[in-house]
Amino acid sequence: MCHGERLPVVLRLALARCGTLGGGLLALVCLGALVPGGLRLGVRRTSCVLCLLGELHRGCLCALGRVPGLIAPAVCRLDQAVRVHQLVQRAVRDTLTPAQRDDLARIAADALTAAWPAIESDTVLAQALRANTQALTGHAEDALYQPDAHLVLYRTGNSLGETGQVTAARDHFQHLTATTRHHLGPDHPDTLATRHNVAAWRGEAGDAAGAVAALTELLQDRVRVLGPV
Repeated sequence: MCHGERLPVVLRLALARCGTLGGGLLALVCLGALVPGGLRLGVRRTSCVLCLLGELHRGCLCALGRVPGLIAPAVCRLDQAVRVHQLVQRAVRDTLTPAQRDDLARIAADALTAAWPAIESDTVLAQALRANTQALTGHAEDALYQPDAHLVLYRTGNSLGETGQVTAARDHFQHLTATTRHHLGPDHPDTLATRHNVAAWRGEAGDAAGAVAALTELLQDRVRVLGPV
């Protein structure tokens, strides 16, 4: 039996060690949509995330952590990183139907949004949140535009700008504008909102004239679509 064929067996053993099978599976699935390097969360923020993941108990994750090679032992300390082996992540994702993948992707996006601090004093945490959002988008981008563009997509771009990466923030929102237009259409309020962010970060990046031109064009489209304020 090859290593890949043993993974379902490992998953069953892991779930058997959990206090609640449904909760353990949900934790694995949601973690499987995130980056292999793990997500470090504080106690308060992790509690919020666990609530969004179906009111999991701390003991469930600790049980998973006792399965060798599945989850890093640090998972039992809520102030440390939660890490799942990359092969396990892939195996879990491959068991999902498209509908399950989309539902759980949105749950994971909600969890990331809830974990994001209003003031980013921890640069390592902010970088981890952005990396996890990027990984989640890579696995299930379509789900993050149902029914609208998810807030975590905006939070990622603003996080870049707030940490001084204004050019990266501008580029992020330019890409987000294109994908939002593709998924939701050019006149959707979210598409208009992303265009406003592009203009704002263009200005922050030093292109004042370009920002003014973009805002002028945006105003015309807002009035056309939404009517005069």
